[in-house]
Amino acid sequence: MTDTRRKRGRPPFEQQTMLDVVKLHYIDIHSRRGLQNKVYENLAIFAIGETNDTELMDFFCKTEKTRHIVLAEIGRLPNYSLMQEMARQVYESYKAAGDLSAKDWVKVIRRARKEWAKSNLGNGFLKYKQDDVSYGSRYSVR
Repeated sequence: MTDTRRKRGRPPFEQQTMLDVVKLHYIDIHSRRGLQNKVYENLAIFAIGETNDTELMDFFCKTEKTRHIVLAEIGRLPNYSLMQEMARQVYESYKAAGDLSAKDWVKVIRRARKEWAKSNLGNGFLKYKQDDVSYGSRYSVR
């Protein structure tokens, strides 16, 4: 009999070599969670950089308030196309409505990631797949 109960917590992070590399570059970060956030943040920046959209890159990286936690949540999405789409959605919403709080965007991104995982994997843990799935624009801050 399989266990169908919902799994709690974040998905396991199994890329120890990435953590070691980040630890060498960011010596002021001491916690494992902080290092993981930095890995995911760098993945998001790389995905956004591949779009060759300077406005989008400037919004996330060159503003007075770099949105570290939003970038870390975007970096937890399963593939680059989803990361790019969510980053574009955050940017378009900012341009239309002004500065939404990072806390609100974290909620939206986590909800989108959880829904994607449930619909594609059947449980709460996200395993990285390289397929092209689109969220669409149905997610908004509530």
